[in-house]
Amino acid sequence: MTLPPLEETLAQIRAGKMAIVVDDERPDAEGDLVMAAERVTPREVNFMAINARGIVSVAIPERRMRELGIPLLPASGTAEDAEQVGASVESRIGVTTGISAADRATTIQVLASERSGPEDVVMPGHIPPLMALSGGVLMRPGRAEAAVDLVRLAGMRPAAAICSILNEEGEAARMVELHEFGKTHFTPICSIR
Repeated sequence: MTLPPLEETLAQIRAGKMAIVVDDERPDAEGDLVMAAERVTPREVNFMAINARGIVSVAIPERRMRELGIPLLPASGTAEDAEQVGASVESRIGVTTGISAADRATTIQVLASERSGPEDVVMPGHIPPLMALSGGVLMRPGRAEAAVDLVRLAGMRPAAAICSILNEEGEAARMVELHEFGKTHFTPICSIR
């Protein structure tokens, strides 16, 4: 199975739609749904929660994590390439319980906004931020870095809504299932490589 050209994925992101990011094209590769955080609405959050089934998160550059005052959670593993997760956050204004699709979309947009600062978020919340290293996939070939790189290449602010795709058994979907998901939902697949 060949993947579509990168330009097709970038066009999808520019249009406010989602793309699937995979580690590589191996049969056991896992994938995430990705879209520009600034374009997220409750509809997309709900789609991710229902169809992708993973945790709806937001990937932001490490500099943005510092600007917002979001601390990193301590890692229990020792893998140097492990994803770095920040304390879960919530928008200070415009949310109720924080768990609804509308509340989570509001929080994602606050994290993406250049006008937001540490006073605009509270912790704990319902959106875990994933820290993308400076230098993107050239620094670490992770899906958080790929998500931020994709939205940046598409001309959007460097913040991406991201959600792992699980199969019906609740396991990480693999390449055959990811291709089927992409065909069903008209979503292109992009490899980090």
